[in-house]
Amino acid sequence: MKNKIIKALSIAAIVLLGVSLAACGKKEGTTDNSNDIVYVASHEDLDFISANEYLEAKVFKGDYIYAVSAVYDEETGKSELKFHKYNFNTKEDKSIPLEVDNKEGMNVNCSFLAVNDDESFSTLMTFYNLDGDKSANSIINFSKDGSITGEKELNNVFGNNEPNFYINTACTDKEGNLYLCCDNYLAVLNQNGDVLYNTDTGSWIRNIVCSDKGTTYISTYSQNGNGLVLKPFDLKSKSFGEEISGIGECNGLVLGKENDLYLYTDLSAYKFNLDKKEKEQLWDWVDADVYETYNGELIANEDGTFTYLNQEYSEEGTRSEIIKLTPKKKSEVPQKTEIVLGCQYLNYDIKRAIADYNRSHDDIKVVPKPYNDIVDDWEEAQKRFDMDILAGDVFDIVNVDIQNYSKYAKKGIFEDLYPYFESSKDFNKDDFFGSVLSGAEYEGKLYAMPVAVELQTIVGKKGIIKKNPTIMDYIELRKKYPDKAFFDGAAAMDVLNQMLYTSFDEFVDVENGDCKFDTEEFYSLLDFAKTFPKEMDYENFQMYESIKKGDAFFANTYIGSFSDYQWVMDMFKNDAEVVGYPSNDGNGTRMTYSTMYGISNKSKNKDIAWEVISGLLQSVGSDYSSYEFPVLKSKYNDMIEKEMKPSTYKDENGVEHETPKMSMSFGDGDVYEYYYATQETVDAVTELLNSSKVSAGYDETIFGIIAEETAPFFEGQKTREEVSNIIQKRVKIYLQEKN
Repeated sequence: MKNKIIKALSIAAIVLLGVSLAACGKKEGTTDNSNDIVYVASHEDLDFISANEYLEAKVFKGDYIYAVSAVYDEETGKSELKFHKYNFNTKEDKSIPLEVDNKEGMNVNCSFLAVNDDESFSTLMTFYNLDGDKSANSIINFSKDGSITGEKELNNVFGNNEPNFYINTACTDKEGNLYLCCDNYLAVLNQNGDVLYNTDTGSWIRNIVCSDKGTTYISTYSQNGNGLVLKPFDLKSKSFGEEISGIGECNGLVLGKENDLYLYTDLSAYKFNLDKKEKEQLWDWVDADVYETYNGELIANEDGTFTYLNQEYSEEGTRSEIIKLTPKKKSEVPQKTEIVLGCQYLNYDIKRAIADYNRSHDDIKVVPKPYNDIVDDWEEAQKRFDMDILAGDVFDIVNVDIQNYSKYAKKGIFEDLYPYFESSKDFNKDDFFGSVLSGAEYEGKLYAMPVAVELQTIVGKKGIIKKNPTIMDYIELRKKYPDKAFFDGAAAMDVLNQMLYTSFDEFVDVENGDCKFDTEEFYSLLDFAKTFPKEMDYENFQMYESIKKGDAFFANTYIGSFSDYQWVMDMFKNDAEVVGYPSNDGNGTRMTYSTMYGISNKSKNKDIAWEVISGLLQSVGSDYSSYEFPVLKSKYNDMIEKEMKPSTYKDENGVEHETPKMSMSFGDGDVYEYYYATQETVDAVTELLNSSKVSAGYDETIFGIIAEETAPFFEGQKTREEVSNIIQKRVKIYLQEKN
């Protein structure tokens, strides 16, 4: 079974005291800010936390971290709670199991932890079932040795008579009062668990922090249109102060010395001065070799350093570490060769690959430049990114999309990567799927390298149509069965989009700025689409039910994993085959690339850039989050080995059972369970990967023109020739302007 720990949202319980960390002598990442200061990041693995363990609530106090963790047991399929006391200096961990009544078999999550001076501790435990329709919350106090000394169940603490609630954030003030937040609601409890105050704030509360001066701050969404704001709360007067705008979106808040607030997003960490209402960037997380911050904790230390407890997840389990960020002058920090990677946006996999690469190299640092984070407007960001790519001297590496690839290749902006294969110490051309490389070629040269692929095709009932049919084959079959739903989601415009998406390059020549919409082929496609209803009754349409009844012959499907393939085959009760989209070349299955890397021909560090791309290619493994197949055969084989291995657990009698890696309902009570990839599935997917054709991609503007101009045709107001001529003219003008 996948190594997942089911949990409620974790709470930021931070004691702002200095934390003394010993130097660990590992890789260092540096980050810039506006004061000629960089933050040097040193990493220390927390080896006492196992790969199947998750820290749910944490407190930093002096030289120690106190934490309650959930440990997932592969054999029983259950999680158990454990209390840790870890010394940063000696690296010694003392842990004790916590025996908590799980209230009639419900799951339990520790949402909050407070540690007293005598090392007794209090927790907020949330009990819930997997259906999400039942929950309970209790404050449970423990002695130093883990024995329960008291328990109080929390009922109606928010004054809304809601029996089931989940705490999304919490904190304690200097008096020991507990502040709980659930959705819009705030409740304050004393140390005995009695409610001192509760209110509906009117907007969802994202974070809460308590200052030593008695003021508590919540981050919530302004009802005045100012986005995420801070609202100060005073318990004595039981009132909120004026909202403070300008903090922007953030994952966490930390109070520092004087009147400074520290906040962090997925990308960066900032200092926000509460008096001046000024925000200053301190560092980028990718530069600190961190690729996600949803599951971490940031602590502002008294000496000006920061400590970040980082937890990262993959199919291999949890990696936990302490990162210390120390401010230094730039002149004091050894310089690294910077490789600038330009991209439209930074997705999870790119961030992870960059962070992993930077951690393993002392002399090279990959610096991402994501344009969606530089420019708020998506279209403007795309335009600026395109202009900088064309300039040629802004990036060393470019993450290019398939839609614009031929345009850049035509202009000679990127290096041909084939010569780099010849001198590569890591791999050669034969180590990759040949179909992937040939599909990414432009005039025999490889200007950008895909890292992973997804297949898109049509799966149909066996024998209903020949494999790799033409559009005329589909049209003839439609004439034979005019009253069938035929496809899943078979509205006229949907069918037209499905047919066009994968035959896009047969109608559009992006490279030469030409198109072919005033042709018999497109007329036939319009006629075919018009045989379907203008709109689908999606409320009453169930794809699986239609397939089971024989009303729908085909399913438009994406295959990015072995489970995807087995799922769609199971939907047809295994009486199905891959038939493919209509094509004239006998190849109806398409592959798409979400990520391609090219090297600028003006880069001053081309060999290093290729080394970086090689590292990024090798970082795509079986836990790649985008549900795509690696193009490197060795990584694909690793995926096969893992997916063909059944997941098992042992029951209370020691009997081993297989357990599904995933389950999915078809919507009518039938459940599909994926246990492992069969050899038949692996062979079928491998054959598709070896034979599929690259899709030309999706151009939003062109598909928008087609949707707009074909509407009168589907309404019977214009002929196919009329709308095709208009589409031809508009798309051709657009392509010529684009080029």
